[in-house]
Amino acid sequence: MNAELERFISIYLHLEEAYDTSGTLRPTLMAFGDPFINGVRTGLQEVLRERNVSVGDYERMTDIEFPDEETLYEYLQGMYEYLFGEGMKQPVPPE
Repeated sequence: MNAELERFISIYLHLEEAYDTSGTLRPTLMAFGDPFINGVRTGLQEVLRERNVSVGDYERMTDIEFPDEETLYEYLQGMYEYLFGEGMKQPVPPE
């Protein structure tokens, strides 16, 4: 995981922020410069391809517990689609 993605996840997908689906996450990311945006994009692509973030790693960064890696990666794929693809709705982590 690169530094941009780790910073983005730790701040904007942390427990206090992750359940806010008011539509501000994508505009917030896009307000950063291209180097940061591209870092988040490529970092997320790498994590999805290599599946190198465990449930425990994600919980340490965000204080959000996922029941298993499959659920975590479904969420991260949905987040990628929301931020950079055709996803219209921000995914919500498990309660």
